[in-house]
Amino acid sequence: MCKYENKKSKNSNCIYPKLFEDFEKNKSEFSGYNCSLPIDEDGFCLFHSRNIEWKRENNFISKFISLIEMINHYEEITSAKTKSIKYDFSGFILIGLNNVIDLSDIHFLKYPDFDNAIFYDSLLLNNVDFSQGALFESAKFKESVEIKNSKFALSTTFNNAVFEDSFSCIDTLFAHAVIFSDTIFKKIVSFRKCTFEYLFMFDDVRCTNREYWATFFNLSFKNQSLASFNRTKFEGLVKFENIEFGSDVSFIYSEFNLNENTDPNNFSVNFNNIALNNDATMKFKGRKPFERMFKDEVFFTFNEVIGKIHFENVDFNSMDAGTLKDFKLLEEKDKLIVGNGCVREKINNVHVFISSQDILHTERDFIEKIIREKNDGFVLKQIYLKPEKYENVDKGNTENRIQDEFMNLIDLSEYFILILWNSIGNYSKKEFEYAISNRLEGKNPEKILILNKTNNTDFDEKYRDLSFDVFLSDLKNNGIYIINFSENLTIYRELNLLFNEIEKRYKSK
Repeated sequence: MCKYENKKSKNSNCIYPKLFEDFEKNKSEFSGYNCSLPIDEDGFCLFHSRNIEWKRENNFISKFISLIEMINHYEEITSAKTKSIKYDFSGFILIGLNNVIDLSDIHFLKYPDFDNAIFYDSLLLNNVDFSQGALFESAKFKESVEIKNSKFALSTTFNNAVFEDSFSCIDTLFAHAVIFSDTIFKKIVSFRKCTFEYLFMFDDVRCTNREYWATFFNLSFKNQSLASFNRTKFEGLVKFENIEFGSDVSFIYSEFNLNENTDPNNFSVNFNNIALNNDATMKFKGRKPFERMFKDEVFFTFNEVIGKIHFENVDFNSMDAGTLKDFKLLEEKDKLIVGNGCVREKINNVHVFISSQDILHTERDFIEKIIREKNDGFVLKQIYLKPEKYENVDKGNTENRIQDEFMNLIDLSEYFILILWNSIGNYSKKEFEYAISNRLEGKNPEKILILNKTNNTDFDEKYRDLSFDVFLSDLKNNGIYIINFSENLTIYRELNLLFNEIEKRYKSK
């Protein structure tokens, strides 16, 4: 008896100890197989055990491949009236030989269910035939995954899967839908020389590491094959190259977030040699008007455009000069549609650095919100305000704060806002002193705005700084104006004065 329970299934108990007993009873038909199934000291079978070393000692991968062969053989020798055995591999913890789970050259006659499985070692699927498709929902892949020269005949799902290491899919046919919704790729993701005949869904995917490529190369999406990359977040370099779309492809609310390309030989985002056949439409739509969907420079070239390209709520200022020239020609041929909410004119980017202690995160978020809301009107005047605060750089990892990166942001920022409340933190003080030093040298920021919260009723005493009064006194003695506030309405009014100043400044240019 195995203690594993599948909470998603009505028959939640592990079936394999009983199944191997049945195989053992039918020795004449399974004489070529070892029909024993080890149980670990915690009461879990070899397939569900979390004892990795014990699994290796008991040759897990050999037993798993035997299981597939035994189920296939069982189907051959039993009548159609006999209850079929599913490929239920849910919750399996798979390990391989020499740290490789090699499932090459296997023909999966049934639909393998790897729901919530863990692939502990690298997974190799070379020349594998999934004749009924496959399910890898909520699976975790600890090491690299390589799919090569394989075929998925029916629907295949990787929803909510997590790939800790590289993922590559090469020379593979997806004859039906393949779905990667809500999947996380932490390193390289690569599709090369693959064919999609029905549906490729890459929605709500997160490619989280800015150091790695997401590559889609030499792909063929057949006439009825839709492709969607909606709400997907690409944090690193992205390349779509030599791709033939036979039907619609969409990037609705997608994000291409790499804002500092360290590869001098490539654009941050590349759409190179793209073909739109038949009535295929390639659509890009930002979440709101004038959005910078592409945070850094993007490059487009098209091999053939029989269909159309459609942009909505996209800022064209990220596109290189050659792309804009090609787009103009396509627009003249009625092959490119620039819809509502797009910006073509050069935008003046205005950086606003916001500095404060963690205790003032609500005020900091409020200022960022007001700035971003102001952009809805400012972009019409070719002004784009970009708030800079530590959450946007550290991604929430305050233990790995690189202060030099913040100083570089201050160098870029025309405006510096410091929020205080009975104290000033070490980081905020360093940032403020750096901003003051820059101003004395005639560098950014051009203006420093200091907001001091005066409501002490809910102040946490652990944040109190006894030298704070001295700090305020020094500011006043040096002619630096401090704005006291007890509610956000005062901040709102001061920000509007700042916005009026910014508008006048760029209107005169």
